[in-house]
Formats: sequence, structure tokens, C-alpha cells
Amino acid sequence: MPSTCKSIGSKPLRSLDAFDKLFERAFAPRETPIVTPLMIPEDLKRPMAPEPPFTPLYSPLHSPGPTPQEVSLDPLWEEVRQAKERELAASPSKVKSLGMAISPETSAPTGKKVAKRRSSVSFRESPDGRTVAATFDIPGVKKQDMHVSYRTNRLIVSWRMGRVTEKREGDVLVRDREERRYSHTIPLPEGTKFDEVRAARDGRHLILTYPNSRCVRVGSRRGSQECCREEQSSTRVE
Repeated sequence: MPSTCKSIGSKPLRSLDAFDKLFERAFAPRETPIVTPLMIPEDLKRPMAPEPPFTPLYSPLHSPGPTPQEVSLDPLWEEVRQAKERELAASPSKVKSLGMAISPETSAPTGKKVAKRRSSVSFRESPDGRTVAATFDIPGVKKQDMHVSYRTNRLIVSWRMGRVTEKREGDVLVRDREERRYSHTIPLPEGTKFDEVRAARDGRHLILTYPNSRCVRVGSRRGSQECCREEQSSTRVE
């Protein structure tokens, strides 16, 4: 049988230029694809992934402290304000009207009227004006609780008043004694002697008689006779 063989030259031969073009196309930079009418530009953009949350570094050796955003300055300003108020309250007021102002607490009426205590001493001149009688109204004071002291130019009258209250606390009787001391000074005219002062008691009253300070002692031409002349101021009209 006759043998058949294929000749090598039957296949088409390609030139090297065709291979060079293939390599240039393969390694050439790719261009941006042209958007066709069927493609939307938004479809070409991929959605960005969300940013991961911030996690601060943690060290077991150090306890986590407050961040600067968590620290509040309100307590610090409150301390500064209170210190300033105390400083202003302690310093005197620079404005006279503010210093003389009365606070509402002190100006508000209390509702209770304080009874005005009547004076315990009264004075009365004698008809001739030579002496003055001082009457002390001291009820409930015993004789041993009052005392009259004579000085060169004054009299000092002192007395004390006591009050005893009892109250029972369980099986114990508690007795409380309250004692108050009073004194009154009466000026005497110059040259007053001890014998010229008289003291007498009439029930609840203590009466002291002494020379009148508005009288001046003058010596007469004839001897040692004394008289009392009341000092008077007069204006002469010409």
C-alpha cells in the first residue's frame, strides 16, 4: 500500500511580528473601560467599608483613668465661687449704702414686743432747793442685800436680787439659784461731807438725801454762816 505522509509545509506559518503584537497587547497598561449607555457610573463605585471603632490600649499595670472629655470642671468652679463668697462676706463693704443695709432676717419683726423696764430710781428736790432725795424702788430686796458706799465725790448704791427655782429629775430634786447684781452711781457736789448724806428705808423703797449739786456754798462777811445759792444763767439785754 502506498504510504501517506503529511508535509510540514502544509500548515500556515506566522511571522514574528504577530507574536510581538500579542506581547505588546498583553503587557500594555489597561485603559479605563468605556461606560456604555447600559452601565451606570454609580455601579462602578464600591461602597466603602465602615471605620472600625476606636479601642484604647489597655495595660493591666495601670487602671484606666478618665478621658479628658469625662473630666468636668463644675466642682472646681463651685469651690472657687464659695471661696470668693466667704472672702467678700468677711471684708467690709466698700459702699456705705450696702454697709448700712439691714438684712431681711434682722429687719423682720419677731412678733414679741420687749417690755421697757421702768427706771428703779427717781429724784426730787426739796422745796428750798438745798437737797435732793433719790428714791430707789427695789422690792423683794432684803436689808443685808443692799449697800451704800460713800466716796469723796459720789455715792455708789448696789443691791442684789436672787431667785431660786426647783425641779425634779427622776428621784433627784434640782435647785437652781439665779442671782443678779445692780449698781447705781450718784455724783456729789464738791466738798460734800459724810454727815450730809442720809439713808432711810421705807418698805420697798430706799431713800437717799444729799446736797444739791446746783447749789454753791458761799461764806458770808459776818462769819461762817452758809447759804445755798442756785446757779442761774441770765442774758442781759441792752
